[in-house]
Amino acid sequence: MANEIPHIDKKTTLDVDRQHLSNVRGAFLKLNQARFDLGQDGVKPSQRFMLDILASLLHFNHPMLPGYVSRTTPYGIDTFDASGEQLLELKRLTRSFHPTQPVNKEADILALFSMGSFGSIAQNSQSDIDLWVCYRPDLDTELLRQLDDKCKKISEWAKRNELDITFFLMNDQTFEQEKKLAFNHDGSGSTQHYLLLDEFYRTLIHWAGQLPAWIFVSPHQEHDYQKYCNEIQQQRFLPEENFVDFGKISTIPADECISSAIWQLYKAISSPYKSIIKLLLLEIYCQKLFEPLILSNLFKQHLHGVDDKQIIHHWDVDPYLQTYYCIEGYLQTTNQFKRLEFLRRCFYFKLEQPLSCGYETSAKASILHEMTKVWSWNDAYIKNLDDHKDWNIKDTLEERRLIINELNHSYHYIMDFFREKKIKIQASNKELNILGRKLHAAFSRKSGKIEWINPLSSENLGETKLIFQRKSNTHLWVVLDKRNILINKKNTLAELIIWLHCNGIL
Repeated sequence: MANEIPHIDKKTTLDVDRQHLSNVRGAFLKLNQARFDLGQDGVKPSQRFMLDILASLLHFNHPMLPGYVSRTTPYGIDTFDASGEQLLELKRLTRSFHPTQPVNKEADILALFSMGSFGSIAQNSQSDIDLWVCYRPDLDTELLRQLDDKCKKISEWAKRNELDITFFLMNDQTFEQEKKLAFNHDGSGSTQHYLLLDEFYRTLIHWAGQLPAWIFVSPHQEHDYQKYCNEIQQQRFLPEENFVDFGKISTIPADECISSAIWQLYKAISSPYKSIIKLLLLEIYCQKLFEPLILSNLFKQHLHGVDDKQIIHHWDVDPYLQTYYCIEGYLQTTNQFKRLEFLRRCFYFKLEQPLSCGYETSAKASILHEMTKVWSWNDAYIKNLDDHKDWNIKDTLEERRLIINELNHSYHYIMDFFREKKIKIQASNKELNILGRKLHAAFSRKSGKIEWINPLSSENLGETKLIFQRKSNTHLWVVLDKRNILINKKNTLAELIIWLHCNGIL
């Protein structure tokens, strides 16, 4: 796998080839199925039937099926045809179900996609599933409210079965103009658009309905994106297809990089390793602000590089492996080897694949094993990482120090970069103020604050012996372990005891 994102040469002529587009479509659908199968392998066997019938729950509107709101609720996915096995699963849920649809009923949902780690090497036990429900643009406010209620009811049904699914209602015709999502725990408000689109295009899985127009536009024709899309559809180069179109990505705007960096620093409070990986990628994007060199384009180059006999292996275009190799190349080129080693730790913890239990259990484990051999990790080092639940206070404090150091490095790098470039941030003051307050609450150090020190939820922080001392020269209270090694110091004994108790040491 390449460490560098190759350069895309622009062509001046509009060159559309019917056979080539057919090859791209076939390669995408095969890759898509492989990603979906991998996603199913990453959930419990008892949850797989839910993934199988998820599109069917949006396609039908039966009062006894999960998600039912009313008879007028939008339903139906364009071109979707439930399989015999899916229909059997629906009948198992409710015997009264019959797969009937009104004659000439126009589908209210154009397409269903997932994005993120589902179906990638980074999918783990904590991964949720983010689904984009692309609806018909002429649905009014009341119908959209009902569709949103339907999605929420399906989410609640899935959550009762321990499957975390979040739906996002998307309109491809207004996405480009709005350039925002609502500010909530899943999105960073108006602080992202093209970065979100970049992640969507390189991680998407098509579940049902229309395909995204973006995958069919040759990387060499991005500068003529709209003209190319129009040509494909008007000339019916793919007569069996209609498309949803969220637009192209030329460059990542500067203000998005800084706003996304702040957002990732906030997300690092609960998911430090995932956020550190994304912050490192943002560093690379910062340096290529004025060039169209982003990972989604690299993914598309693989799709457009196939002929009618080639098959793209999903590991070759796995979005998280591509992200890792891109960052690895950057850190090696800039001689930042300490950060590179910590990147590898972050990647290892994100994957939740303990190699000390064996690396022949899955393809994912085999790939990670080969990577650790290249990294020169020995068995003892890997065993120590796998045993992080049993780390003592010393190991845990050291891990927290590494995390804080990397977050500080990313923050200062990105802020210095934008001060140097004199770039203004376009995100709303309200959103940045919210993020700023949460960052300050999580990472600022001040008297009286109880800091959480256990990013990996180690279960063995309790100490059998603690030594409390009051330093007469500073009037500080300190606590030492049985080896007389300093654990922490506070202004008061009560403050110190509360800190020890909240972190599971006392």
